[in-house]
Amino acid sequence: MPTTLFTFATTITVFLAISWSALSIETYDDYQNPEHADFIEGDIMPDFPTRNGYPNRKWFNGEIKYVFSSNFTEAQKEPIRQCCRELANRTCVRCRETIPLDIGFVYFKNEPIGCFSQIGFQHSWYQIINLGPGCLKNYILVCHEIIHALGFDHSHNAYNRDDYVRINFENIKEGQEHNFLKKNDTYDCLVPYDRESTMHYGPLTFSKNGLETITPLDGNYTGMGQRKELRQSDIDKINRMYCFNNCTATTNTTTTTTTTTVATTTTSEEPTTIV
Repeated sequence: MPTTLFTFATTITVFLAISWSALSIETYDDYQNPEHADFIEGDIMPDFPTRNGYPNRKWFNGEIKYVFSSNFTEAQKEPIRQCCRELANRTCVRCRETIPLDIGFVYFKNEPIGCFSQIGFQHSWYQIINLGPGCLKNYILVCHEIIHALGFDHSHNAYNRDDYVRINFENIKEGQEHNFLKKNDTYDCLVPYDRESTMHYGPLTFSKNGLETITPLDGNYTGMGQRKELRQSDIDKINRMYCFNNCTATTNTTTTTTTTTVATTTTSEEPTTIV
């Protein structure tokens, strides 16, 4: 082999070895619930100011490329593939498994430290979605993180959330208040607020005393924080952003201010209420 070619091949080999090792590095702290990995809003890795819908962070051609870490079993891969199938059936978004040389992909990890993602396409070599064992109980938990990666924040942080829910900050664990901050620059893609969205917290999320952190103003708790299905509102937002390119508006431009009160309810740590 000519010296120049040998040197080039050696350099590429060393680069790939170092880069692949970097993919296995994990520095995040554990947290109690799957979607509460102690990041921004529990499961969002910090990178930039987020919105409910972030059209400037779309994936090219509506395609998410992804790679599994080596410790995924075939059974653990299935919830991810199931979410991808549903997105393909109901939206124009497509998922495609690839290799680490294909720059710009999601690297799925399954470290036992909860579920977390970044918001939208990061314009980097790769970005991480971690899905610990508790995150693989059903594919909707997986979809929650993938929808973050598609460019969507949590629904209860929308600019108009005060018209529909009350945030009881006095019941929120100290240091977790930032998880409930309203994003006044939100784009809702002209899709009405939906407390049953896959991207909405449940009533006891981050509660320090067993009392509600989120209270629906109309008293209807049905489905709030559910992780049983992708709601049509979730699908509509994805389609408006990716298929119709019109997720640049809001349903209204004014919100109301509400006061905080204390209320009680019950819940469990099943996928339907972990948010």
